[in-house]
Amino acid sequence: MAITDACSTTQNVEIQKLSWDSDFFQLNIGKIEIRELDDNVISQIKELAIQEGYDLIYIYSDIKQELKDQSVFLVDDKVTYFYDIESPVLSVPEMNLLELYDASVIDDSIYCLALQAGEYSRFKLDKKFPDASFESMYRAWIENSVSGRIADEVWVCQTNMEEKYAGLLTLKKEEEATIGLIAVDDTCRGQKIGSLLLSQAKKSAFEGGIKRLNVSTQYMNVAACKFYESNQFKVKEIKYIYHMWLC
Repeated sequence: MAITDACSTTQNVEIQKLSWDSDFFQLNIGKIEIRELDDNVISQIKELAIQEGYDLIYIYSDIKQELKDQSVFLVDDKVTYFYDIESPVLSVPEMNLLELYDASVIDDSIYCLALQAGEYSRFKLDKKFPDASFESMYRAWIENSVSGRIADEVWVCQTNMEEKYAGLLTLKKEEEATIGLIAVDDTCRGQKIGSLLLSQAKKSAFEGGIKRLNVSTQYMNVAACKFYESNQFKVKEIKYIYHMWLC
């Protein structure tokens, strides 16, 4: 379907069916990526989505826009950071606190860290999702990471004070490396655990022949943005994500 925006630029748009999301939430969910939104474009997307029987559309746009249609709302200013690894990352004594997580039964504190990683998640902020959807999704995320289905490595930091984990990082290594989940327990922040986890991710990537590390967060998560920037990460792109509910 060709969609014309306010500037008379034709944008060829088709809805991508998201099978995992659809199965998990028991909804028919699709995704559209588009350069720029306006209410005319929204009307055309909605018509197409209704024709194809969708319940929910994730709309990714390059430009932030105020919209009149109340069924469409901004849920995430997704900022992706990158770090180019130009030289080997040296080990420091504090890295001895980190270990690869390998367990058949996932510790409760690991689940807790996964939920803390999603504090600003759009799946938590959008209250139209069924109750407990966010918790279930992030539990599935860490389970699929530990099992190796969506992550190659899961790094944890264990405290000496209590029998629980203080930090968590999941890493996928392909042509570029990508951090999926990263969190430091709210009782252990300010101890440089997050920076240690980032250093480990850089080290793992470089040793695997990978020279770029990516991580995404929400622009509204000011503390996370400052954290990555203080660790010399640079902004790669910002995507504005809207949810269009049709049910």
